[in-house]
Amino acid sequence: MAASPRILVINADAARTSEVESRLAAKGLRPIMADLDNFADNPNTDAAVLVLPAQMDFDAARRLEGVVAALSDRNVASIVWGSNDAVGATRSPMFDCCAADVSIDEVIGRLSVVARYAPLLKRMQRELNHLQALSTQLNRYFTEIDQEMRLAGRLQRDFLPERLPEPNHYRIRTIYRPASWVSGDTYDAKRIDDRHLGIFVADAMGHGVAAGLITMFMQQALLNKEMHDDVVRVIRPPEVLTRLHYCLCRQQLPSCQFVTAVYATIDTARHSVRVSRAGHPYPILLTADGEIREVTPEGGLLGLPDIDPDFEEQTVRLGPGERLVVYTDGLEDVIIAEADANGEARFTDLFRSWREMNADQMIGAIEQHLDNRAGSLNPADDITVMVIEHMKSGEAATH
Repeated sequence: MAASPRILVINADAARTSEVESRLAAKGLRPIMADLDNFADNPNTDAAVLVLPAQMDFDAARRLEGVVAALSDRNVASIVWGSNDAVGATRSPMFDCCAADVSIDEVIGRLSVVARYAPLLKRMQRELNHLQALSTQLNRYFTEIDQEMRLAGRLQRDFLPERLPEPNHYRIRTIYRPASWVSGDTYDAKRIDDRHLGIFVADAMGHGVAAGLITMFMQQALLNKEMHDDVVRVIRPPEVLTRLHYCLCRQQLPSCQFVTAVYATIDTARHSVRVSRAGHPYPILLTADGEIREVTPEGGLLGLPDIDPDFEEQTVRLGPGERLVVYTDGLEDVIIAEADANGEARFTDLFRSWREMNADQMIGAIEQHLDNRAGSLNPADDITVMVIEHMKSGEAATH
């Protein structure tokens, strides 16, 4: 036969305590009498009731705080009956509070229920304490992860060009927006020699840590010129992408980790652009008379050993007022509406509305659209855009 539940009765109001004791005994419960000073001598109790006067002096109230804290630490299910001030002072979920005007019948009834469910309440409270400790540990862990990922993102940004080149008559502007701490996108724009620029935009599959590490590797592996007898040889775009492809293949990346890219060289004297592409969205040429068309050299993905590195090169002229837009697929829905019956891209009305803008204006319009569209605070993919503009005669670059 199971032993009767043990009820610790803490006496702070002698006039009501004796009645509580007799009523508990009549219910088949075992009352154990104590006061505010010696309650700790009875650790093995199933529940407790604190019988308090309607008004308590300062000293008694201070001792009550110690009792409540100790019972909470021991996960003892308790009822506080008496002082209205004490009712508001107890915050533990193991405490039930009854104001001074509650009848003794209701108090005894509640206490009987609490006593019989005390073992379950104690187990639940221990589980809750365990979960709270686990939550604290996880919060600390996630804080450390957040700090490490922020550092990784900052290091990745250090691989991007600190300043974009400013050749005569040209303006280069970019948008770079990672979807999370670390981006799968990267870009570069640098002088190769006095008249040539190298332009690179790439997108590694995904936007997590693995993709971010690949982008940093590509920045280091990208080679766009060679020296022969103190003469600079500008490496053509297909060769640049081929070399990069083999560098990635030597890393033996998983088949799910591949890269798309566009590499171009700009001859700022002849105003010609040589473009090669590796599975990337086609660059877009916006002409001075308002025409929009894709630049369509073919080429497979980078980093997949089963795909032959066969990259085409296409040359376009960039006249005054004309722009070349290179972007990653995070912006594709903003630019491309659908293909027509001939398989050629149709551009969105939004993108067409930007076709008369210079590079600064276009970048500003794209950023405004990205800021205002739904989900802007939690984008689904990284976004990178580069606009290369041959400025009109007499037009000055702005920043």
